[in-house]
Amino acid sequence: MDILTENDLRIGYFVRGEQTFVIDPDTVITEESRIFAEHHGIRIERRKAGCVRRTPETARPGGKKPEHMTNLNAAELVPKNDLRITFRGRLDTFQAQLLQVIAKCRKYNSPQLAAYLGEAVDLLRRVMAADVKNEPLAPWTFLGLTPDELREHSHHPEKYYNRKHQAPEADLSYAALELNLLRAQSRELEMAFSQAFIEGNTVRRNDIATLLNRLSSGLYILFCRAAGGEFDCLQTGQSGREGCSSQAAASGGGSAPGKALPIPLEVSAHHVHLTRADVETLFGKGHSLTPKRDLSQPGQFLSEERVTLRGPKGEIRNVAVLGPERPATQTELSISDACALGINPPIRLSGDLAGAADVTIISPTGSLEAKGSAIIARSHIHLTEEDAAEMGLSNNQLVSVEVDGDRPVTFRDVVVRVSRKSRKFMHIDFDEANAAHIGKGASGLILP
Repeated sequence: MDILTENDLRIGYFVRGEQTFVIDPDTVITEESRIFAEHHGIRIERRKAGCVRRTPETARPGGKKPEHMTNLNAAELVPKNDLRITFRGRLDTFQAQLLQVIAKCRKYNSPQLAAYLGEAVDLLRRVMAADVKNEPLAPWTFLGLTPDELREHSHHPEKYYNRKHQAPEADLSYAALELNLLRAQSRELEMAFSQAFIEGNTVRRNDIATLLNRLSSGLYILFCRAAGGEFDCLQTGQSGREGCSSQAAASGGGSAPGKALPIPLEVSAHHVHLTRADVETLFGKGHSLTPKRDLSQPGQFLSEERVTLRGPKGEIRNVAVLGPERPATQTELSISDACALGINPPIRLSGDLAGAADVTIISPTGSLEAKGSAIIARSHIHLTEEDAAEMGLSNNQLVSVEVDGDRPVTFRDVVVRVSRKSRKFMHIDFDEANAAHIGKGASGLILP
């Protein structure tokens, strides 16, 4: 008689993507596995009596897993002190440490650093999946840099970040000290990897070794940037908005406005940005986007081209393509759009695709699997440098914006984006506009 355990379901669901489990008529289902199956929508079906039995990959003598053992993969049990299990434990621990710092970043208004560390968490999850499945890692980047570029930048911070190599000191910013600690913890993870995967001069997973080494390089790059004054909103003992304002004022970068400031609102529908290569994939070799009309932001335009977005659960047709072409293909959605497609993209600023979801983009003449392209656009304000100086605001500052009307709403943690190529507008999506019951020509007040 077999026993279906929660661990069997976890491996099948998270590693192999199985949502239906077929078991023998006499298999015992533990209470923990029932709860796990209900929580994750997993179907458990019993094989009809008399059917030929297929021995599950996770079957074991007596149907019960010894308490001192765990699954190395779907087919193999090992003692819990196995060095690869120790390595996976260090992966889990380091991921937990990163998540704690990300939570601090969000609390103390350092969204860009939170996004960078979110990329690191995603890379660790890829490593875990690659180890469990015994599959090679797909190509990856960190901080927008390839593995070779990460090595180059970390070796020459004075060239790329105007900072010489610096030993950590207690009087550095809190962000720099957090990053230094994370880098030290990443080295401990590398040591756990070495014990599990290196035998003499033989490295069994060079791809994972490279990723972990370059992850450490990336954290050192962030440390150098933080030591140079970036991410200074990450402070202890300060609330998010107050902490950011005081730091900005101290550095001459602007502070919270002293009075409410009007800001016009624009509502952005779902749309896509495409690379040159993806324009040609969808519309043909040599094709260029055809401008239909200019948008509010200088140099941006709505094109004549339209596409369909497809996800696991549905499609959205007649989606606008915006120009000009971008370095990376990006799909911007509302939460309602994402639910209709059946995907779960993160809330990100435009250009930040860390953890972005996959979506299929379809044109009348082609289709594209746009992996890691879909985000839910975070509400933000575009300002020129002159606007920002006049309003007492700084780039990446978080503000609250009050919108009055028959359904008054206050938008919190709206990101200020300062650029020479900007025009003063706050951008929200249709979900946010509908919540506030506002339309074209609406405006809000940036609160002091």
